[in-house]
Amino acid sequence: MTKKTPPKGVAVFLGLAALWTTSCQAPHENNEQNEPSESSSPVEPVTNTWVSTTLDVHILQSMLEHDQSGAVVENIRGFYEEFNETREGQFDGYQILLDSGVISEEGGEYEVETDSSRWGTGEHSSITDSQVRQAVRDSVIANQVDWCGEEMSGYEFSENYLDANEGQYDTREEYESSIEEYVNCKSE
Repeated sequence: MTKKTPPKGVAVFLGLAALWTTSCQAPHENNEQNEPSESSSPVEPVTNTWVSTTLDVHILQSMLEHDQSGAVVENIRGFYEEFNETREGQFDGYQILLDSGVISEEGGEYEVETDSSRWGTGEHSSITDSQVRQAVRDSVIANQVDWCGEEMSGYEFSENYLDANEGQYDTREEYESSIEEYVNCKSE
């Protein structure tokens, strides 16, 4: 006896019907399981880019807090003067930091906004997130960390944290707490 196989169209229809019936099952009778939990608020993803930028902006904040001579800002400006001499295009990261609100200056005192949601980037600005990230990174590269023992470049200080803590935490809040401790020399 030969086994008959249904026509291909029938097989596809039966497969789709089976898929449809399993996906259209009634919800659970227990209302407690259907109500969203208090912790179901949207969780922002923790990306390597976010961790690096958050770390660097906290380092920049500490650099400016510990700077007694104005060298940090001068180093940032000098970095871009030298950078632009060797490039055809112009990128003024210091001005980007000011225009985006990452850095504000009043009477020779500098403040850093560490909350990236408050930076003036995106659809209502000509400044992109990428430009701000680069400007913050360059500012850290252009300066030294001298308040946590051995003096080292801002880049090295940043990379030491990133190497030791990549993937260590699940939430932005955990990383922010760890970053603040690190930048304030309370952890390694």
